Amino acid sequence: MPPAISRTHFGLVALALPLVGSIACGDDDVATTVVKGSETTTDGSGDGSETASDETASNEPERTDPVYFKASHPGPGDLFGVAIARSADGTVLAVAANREGSGATGIDGDADDDSQTDAGAVYVFTDDGDGWRQTAYLKAFNTGSGDGFGTSLALSADGSTLAVGAPFEASAATGIDGDGLDDSAPEAGAVYVFVRQGDTWVQQAYVKAENADEGDRFGTSLALSADGNTLAIGVEGEDSAATGIDGNADDESAFEAGAVYVFSRDGSAWRRAAYLKASNTDSGDRFGIAVALTGDGDTLVVGAHGEDSIAAEVDGDQEDDSASGAGAAYVFVYDGAWHQQAYLKGVRSHAEAAFGCAVSISDDGDTIAVGAAGDASAASGLDGAPNDGSRPYAGAAHVFRREGSTWRYEAYLKASHPDAGDEFGHHLHLSASGDVLAVGAALEASAGAGFDADPSDDSASASGAVYVFTHDGEAWAQRAFVKAPHPDPGDRFGWSVALSADGAQLAVGASREASGAAGIDGDAEDDSAPQAGAVFLFGDVLHGR
Repeated sequence: MPPAISRTHFGLVALALPLVGSIACGDDDVATTVVKGSETTTDGSGDGSETASDETASNEPERTDPVYFKASHPGPGDLFGVAIARSADGTVLAVAANREGSGATGIDGDADDDSQTDAGAVYVFTDDGDGWRQTAYLKAFNTGSGDGFGTSLALSADGSTLAVGAPFEASAATGIDGDGLDDSAPEAGAVYVFVRQGDTWVQQAYVKAENADEGDRFGTSLALSADGNTLAIGVEGEDSAATGIDGNADDESAFEAGAVYVFSRDGSAWRRAAYLKASNTDSGDRFGIAVALTGDGDTLVVGAHGEDSIAAEVDGDQEDDSASGAGAAYVFVYDGAWHQQAYLKGVRSHAEAAFGCAVSISDDGDTIAVGAAGDASAASGLDGAPNDGSRPYAGAAHVFRREGSTWRYEAYLKASHPDAGDEFGHHLHLSASGDVLAVGAALEASAGAGFDADPSDDSASASGAVYVFTHDGEAWAQRAFVKAPHPDPGDRFGWSVALSADGAQLAVGASREASGAAGIDGDAEDDSAPQAGAVFLFGDVLHGR
């Protein structure tokens, strides 16, 4: 089972296990979700790409309060909402609870059998026009204690293909559909692909690395193309010293350098299509902590929040490793073969900035947002001074724009009221057009509720918040500051975020919310299940509802 987790500065996860240092940007849930690709991937960051559509908002009832989702069987510590993914039309919502403890296997098993601590589960909700309802409860076929099934999610645009990461799964199987019961490789990790056939979900594939190894954590992050036929899998603990495309995966001399595997589907058959590494592979870089795919699956961005170079902006000097943990992101394109197109850094790199801990990409691939949850500047709003390091781990988001095949740095975004430790940028998501950006700050501490509350009242530690920015064709500006309707200390509202394709609707995970309510729109003030988790769906975040 996963080890006990202790908080370090900036929320990097300190795990009391050999071979494991940090698993994600956050301090909290077995691992954070940084699936992404655009909503054009349903998590916008990499979940199942979407195409832009004005139809998404029409599926929601007229209401001023958000839809409030809970598990059908909420339990203390389940962390429901640690990862979320939505279909392009907004009618399918997948929610993970990667510490759920049921020993059930497969589809719609016994959720009350709490015999496998931290095994994990995924809940699927559907809006059929008459309101939301839970339509599936998914588990691994080889459910095991500590697997963390649901740590990452990715959903195709039509909501019919769902990939689920379980980075702590222990089988030594390799490739597709191997022996999932051979638990001889702790934390090797696995990914499960489910498809919906009519109203029924079935598992289509069990995916492992071809060089599966103990501690790799295959499935840390996920991204699907719009049609669900291209799957990118981040493996932030992989140890190969290879660089570039399809190098030697057996040279394990770069501890936790990280890797990304790309798989493709033909009909119902999956195969490995590429093995991607950074151009400057190094130990501890954790390349693959976050991934994002475009709708066509031909542009991929990969975060490496442990990368150490002091370079700034686009294609700087990769070899000057004088900023430990500054972080980087890499852009790959497919034109018959995969190749690296760009090397992205923050406007100012500094130690422990964790640039690349979250990534998201627009549907056309021309806009990329990168989170840097460890950014220490006290700047606020747009393009402030990045050199003021007075607020450690306040966090930031960076935006890049592509013209032809050339990338340029576009914007440096900060919270309107940045505080040390907020970890703004821990998770983020772009709309399909790339003109709306939601940024989570799960450790933000203000006690206000709803839209545009007072951000300066820091009396609700780690209650969490989400900031929404819009681009008008010329510049970025903050459009909304969003809090839960009933924020409580420790809820971590903003641990995961997902915008609809048009950027109007916003789903927010609060992975440590404590209500014991079950299902849809229950009693949010029944705090009888600590860290059970919840998800809130706002119907029109651009207009304050």
